[in-house]
Amino acid sequence: MRQLREVLRLYFESHIAPRQIGTICKVSKSTVQRDLERLKSARLSWPLPASLDDVALERRLYPPPPVASP
Repeated sequence: MRQLREVLRLYFESHIAPRQIGTICKVSKSTVQRDLERLKSARLSWPLPASLDDVALERRLYPPPPVASP
């Protein structure tokens, strides 16, 4: 998830457009936009809390799908 942190850093600290971030990080523009939307939905902001490591960040932005009941 280092790439996710880099996407967020480039967007918030360097003020680079999503298309350019996608080129730099080798992901699509829509992936960058989706990550930014997920950050907002997870009610997180930049800078991220120091206690939030890569695994915790991934869990917050990409939670597991709900388990279907039988």
